[in-house]
Amino acid sequence: MDPCVRHANLQVWPDGRNRTLCVRDTDFTENTGELTPTMKVKRNVVAEKFASDIEAIYNKD
Repeated sequence: MDPCVRHANLQVWPDGRNRTLCVRDTDFTENTGELTPTMKVKRNVVAEKFASDIEAIYNKD
């Protein structure tokens, strides 16, 4: 895991720590639909576009 993520995990309670990380090679932008004009994440759009990645995180055996 990235040293920055490890450091951030030390700053929060155990239940708030990142255990799995998925890094994509694309940015979230307003043009691609993941962000609003005020730069807020459209969670429903992200969940739909990256459903297979999200499912893979939660279905690890």
